[in-house]
Amino acid sequence: MATLQELKALDLDGAEVTLWTIKGPTGPAANAPKYSGRWVETTDEVDEALKSTFVSEVAKIEELLDYTLLAQNNEASALQIPTDETHADQLLQEIAAELPGKKATETKHLQNSAFYAAKFVVGEQVVWAVRKTEPSWKTKKAISVRNLFFSDQQLAIDDRPHFELGKTFDFIIFGDTILVDGI
Repeated sequence: MATLQELKALDLDGAEVTLWTIKGPTGPAANAPKYSGRWVETTDEVDEALKSTFVSEVAKIEELLDYTLLAQNNEASALQIPTDETHADQLLQEIAAELPGKKATETKHLQNSAFYAAKFVVGEQVVWAVRKTEPSWKTKKAISVRNLFFSDQQLAIDDRPHFELGKTFDFIIFGDTILVDGI
């Protein structure tokens, strides 16, 4: 299992960042879930925001506790569970490589995504940070509101599609371990 020290030692300054949006899971409940993922190009500002969020999430973790049915963690701990006890392998197989056919090229590729995963590649190491999408990613929400921005002491309409990034992640996949945050 990956250690907390290894995770905290990652130097994200030179990390390659890729943002994946994932739809699913789909399929019968009795079967392994199926996911559909698209990677999307991001600006340096988005990459830095994702890195900053990841660093702040990892900095909060002071101890790792094994996940059990009765496990309780606190704001300074994270529950850990081996990936082979979950369906993480199905997800990671879907979003393993940034192939041209999996690139998001239209807004509809992003809308209605269930969650997103930030992939950080540091040398030979890969770490994933995953978060459920905000309501702004849903088509129903997007068509039921108008986006405004405040500039020069006035409000104006911005009709470009909007997608919100959370300032936390729900869980981290590092090596063969999933870490679920305490908050």
